[in-house]
Amino acid sequence: MNRRFEFRACPSEVPGYVARVEAALPKSLRTDAVRLGLIEALSNAIIHGALGIGSRNGRPLEDYLHLLEERERELGDRRKVWVDVEVDPGDGATIVIEDPGPGFDYGHAAPQPNRGIDLVKRSFDLVWTANRGSRVVMRLGGAQ
Repeated sequence: MNRRFEFRACPSEVPGYVARVEAALPKSLRTDAVRLGLIEALSNAIIHGALGIGSRNGRPLEDYLHLLEERERELGDRRKVWVDVEVDPGDGATIVIEDPGPGFDYGHAAPQPNRGIDLVKRSFDLVWTANRGSRVVMRLGGAQ
């Protein structure tokens, strides 16, 4: 089964987007860890890729949240992210999240505790990027 989703670049809507993606997965793959990884990966695609907002880097949280709200109002309806879910017969699944941004250097995104990319890597069996990092591929269960 294959499903394709197109989501507006609205960080405030990520929980609903994640629920739609989860519903396309076999029940055996709907875990808290997968939900956390999806929230992080989809948030990253929207915030950093589609909206072009860099990391917080010590900026006060209130300022960062204000910037997110501002960009969502300005660009949320015009920019999109895409999610493809492919479920294979062995109850495995591949989830691809793609954004229109310039990507990121996944090779230099070394795992660090509590960093977003580390959460994504720990939530899925395999994670890799394509298209200079603007496409993240995450694999769960099944034959690999």
